[in-house]
Amino acid sequence: MVMDEGVIKYNCHWVKGEPVASYSITDLMKKRDFMYSLGLIGVYENGIGFGNVSQRINDSNQFIITGTQTTHLETLGPEFYTVVTDFNIEENSLTCCGPVKASSESLTHAAIYYYQPEIMGIIHIHNSQLWQELMYKVPTSNQEVPYGTPQMAKEIFRLFDEEKLGVEKILVMAGHEDGIISFGKDLDEAANILLNLSKKQEARSKKQEARSKKQEARSKKQEARSKKQEARSKKQEARSKKQEARSKKQEVRSKKQEVRSKK
Repeated sequence: MVMDEGVIKYNCHWVKGEPVASYSITDLMKKRDFMYSLGLIGVYENGIGFGNVSQRINDSNQFIITGTQTTHLETLGPEFYTVVTDFNIEENSLTCCGPVKASSESLTHAAIYYYQPEIMGIIHIHNSQLWQELMYKVPTSNQEVPYGTPQMAKEIFRLFDEEKLGVEKILVMAGHEDGIISFGKDLDEAANILLNLSKKQEARSKKQEARSKKQEARSKKQEARSKKQEARSKKQEARSKKQEARSKKQEVRSKKQEVRSKK
């Protein structure tokens, strides 16, 4: 599986413009920076970035999203967000206006906003453990479908129609390693879905770790018992050898005594 997060795969029509007003994206900026602080948005050791957030603008299909190639930054100001003003999934095209180009996942965000008018916020994160645990337990995209493409947008539609994505409000991207998307009536709901699942995963991991430690402790006790038993066996073997030596000595004495008696 090739991890190529950050590569824009749609035709991006970027109109360079002024940043959006900071007051209008206060929560969006907080949520993005919070996800970064948790390691759910960031950069892999190989330099590939991951994660993005967006919010719908009122009742339109326009939305504000983090800019591409911004995941390495701890905090993002308004100058790192852009407005997606139009998109065409069939033509694999998207228009954005702002200081930066829109995230490479913008077409996927667009598909969700288009298909579910009540959705107001979307968060895309990466987490290997959660990704592996949730795969096929929640709506999961086809492994052959690449991110940020019309195929992924149509796969999103399929998940809404066939796998109750509108109810679950979270999906695993099987063809995009570690990728998970959540959404909701606002960014709080989208974030809480992820955080609750992360806490459950963490609790399971701690239980598993506790079980492993108990098993390790049992193994060490068993090993200690085995060593004690081995030591006892060696002592018993040593006693047996001493007893055998005494018996041989006694046998030698008896033979000598027998010889003397005959003389």
